[in-house]
Amino acid sequence: QAQLLAVLQRRHLAEISEVFLKVLVKRKAMGALKRQLIITAILLAIIITALMLRQESVVAGGKAVVELQSESGKPLAIRAEIAGTEEETQAGLMFRQSLGKDEGMLFIYPKAAVVNFWMKNTLIPLDMVFISEDFTVVKIHHAVPCTEEPCPLYNSEQPVKYVLEINENLTTAYGIQEGSSRVEIIR
Repeated sequence: QAQLLAVLQRRHLAEISEVFLKVLVKRKAMGALKRQLIITAILLAIIITALMLRQESVVAGGKAVVELQSESGKPLAIRAEIAGTEEETQAGLMFRQSLGKDEGMLFIYPKAAVVNFWMKNTLIPLDMVFISEDFTVVKIHHAVPCTEEPCPLYNSEQPVKYVLEINENLTTAYGIQEGSSRVEIIR
């Protein structure tokens, strides 16, 4: 994912640079003020593109605070590791002996899809919170550790963009419910 972001960044900067060069070639055909405005607009586009791509690359493999809000208004704030690579996504919380009360792991998908999770080699019981593209909790599974196959699959049942794994029963303790609870991801 980080390599893809780097390729996209180089591609966007190359496209913007090409436009910039075309403007410079045609500079004799336009007035000085118009040329300055165009150059300023191009530089602004380069800066905005670089900042957007930088923000995306920080998210991949970083940390985030994920706040789940119940109907009763009782918020649950989780400090989440972001599974930013394919390897991190596949490993998840496998082989971890413990997880802090307000800690978890956030999985972010490029586009919403129906997803399956399992608990193979996960040693701690978890709540799996499946979150739609509009940040609504659509499914919660109370998942149990599994050290021997076959391990059960936990399905989102509808397209999701995010999955948050947290300590078991936190969703129950905070009144987080399918369909009504909202999520905010603070990076």
